[in-house]
Amino acid sequence: MFVRSSGTREVCVNRSASESSLLLPAACGKYKNRKISSKHTEESVDDIFGNDSSSENVDDIFGSNEKDTSTDDIFNTPVIKETPKKKAIVVEEPEEEMVKFGASDVFDLSWKSILDSYTCTECGRCTSVCPANLTGKKLSPRKVMMDVRDRADEIGKNLDAKTHTVKNYDDGKNLFDYITTEELHACTTCNACVEACPVMINPLDIIVELRRNLILDQANSPEPWNVMFTNIENNGAPWQFSASDRANWIEEI
Repeated sequence: MFVRSSGTREVCVNRSASESSLLLPAACGKYKNRKISSKHTEESVDDIFGNDSSSENVDDIFGSNEKDTSTDDIFNTPVIKETPKKKAIVVEEPEEEMVKFGASDVFDLSWKSILDSYTCTECGRCTSVCPANLTGKKLSPRKVMMDVRDRADEIGKNLDAKTHTVKNYDDGKNLFDYITTEELHACTTCNACVEACPVMINPLDIIVELRRNLILDQANSPEPWNVMFTNIENNGAPWQFSASDRANWIEEI
């Protein structure tokens, strides 16, 4: 045991005990039984926050490094402001309209073709030079022009009576009720009717548009034509042999 002065008081420290004791004052007798643990001689974290690890401590205030935010996280980590998420813009694609090939009614013809039907003088020169008509076929270019005009007149009367509108006009009829498929298939597209017309009317444009609708939209074509279409698709020619055999005729000379 030895005595160490501390300010106005003297402290007696017992080194022999397993746990040092501080006795006040220097006589070391009056307060002999009062012991203060040496681990409390200096101010520590336990003196501030308590010995119970389950109570409020440093981790409770600043957070643990594993789960909560620590002082390093607060002062060293840059502050990032969260930007509001932009809503995705959904663009609605327009519905695809059905593609129509050729013409099935007056609405599908060009204004020039409709005007030609009213310009026709009905002289009959186109029919007189038509090879299909001369060979007994039912085709008559003059009748085709007159049928288009009659159909246009019928539609005009219905529109004037306000029984139908242009956007949804449907009276259950079309040009094929006036012009038969036999007439359209008989045309050879020789262009003789166009050349013979004195007022430069073109019946061939109307015939071709109607026939295009028959074949591409309605799949209405004679069987020999279907064979020709297949050969053109596969061989690039109306005849049923490959392109590599086209020059074989030279060997026969």
